[in-house]
Amino acid sequence: MLRLFAMFFVLQSVAPLAAAWDLDRKASVFAVVTHKEGLAAGLAHEHFVVANDYEATIDVAGLFSDDVESAARFEFEVAVNDLRVDDPEQSARWQERLLQLELLGKPFAELSEKDRKKIRKSMLGKKQLNAALHPQISARLEEIRSDGDGSYFGTLHLTVADHSVSKEISFVLDGTERGVLRAEVTATFDFTDFGIKPYSAMLGSIRVANTFHIFVVLVVNPPVS
Repeated sequence: MLRLFAMFFVLQSVAPLAAAWDLDRKASVFAVVTHKEGLAAGLAHEHFVVANDYEATIDVAGLFSDDVESAARFEFEVAVNDLRVDDPEQSARWQERLLQLELLGKPFAELSEKDRKKIRKSMLGKKQLNAALHPQISARLEEIRSDGDGSYFGTLHLTVADHSVSKEISFVLDGTERGVLRAEVTATFDFTDFGIKPYSAMLGSIRVANTFHIFVVLVVNPPVS
């Protein structure tokens, strides 16, 4: 299992450089939403794949500094074998927000444990993610900048199966009265860009859509004074 490292926010205008901000794992999520298509799509399901254990680091000094040389970045890595597929608790917790964002067409179907294990085995198999050959998934967000009105932009590099795809994304970084920071990030990618052919059955009448969505929520608690 990968160890979780604390996320460090270096806020030059808010806290000392050495102050550590702790990632709230219960309130945060790193996930993928896959979709269904085909003539018999009604017999298939949309899936919610969540990173169970991961390494994540953030340095956002540049977001709070006028120094143009200051860089902000986010790095994430998870072992493919640490992915949870259609976990009932996680699916129920996040599906309302996914519906609001239109990343999900309708509520997730209730699947038996046997079906979830079968789906996970297929996703991690040689014809899909191929966990044995490509054991890691990583992401890097860099070139982060602000429009001065609470919205941030950056370039997200996602690496799956040794293929890296870059996308320009936007997100909002919110603060609370207690100093807690929250960011929500969504992005769209295609499986074929990573050399992955989406799952297909019944001569293609049931298949996983090529396009999938990244859904990330980061909640970070301020340093303890």
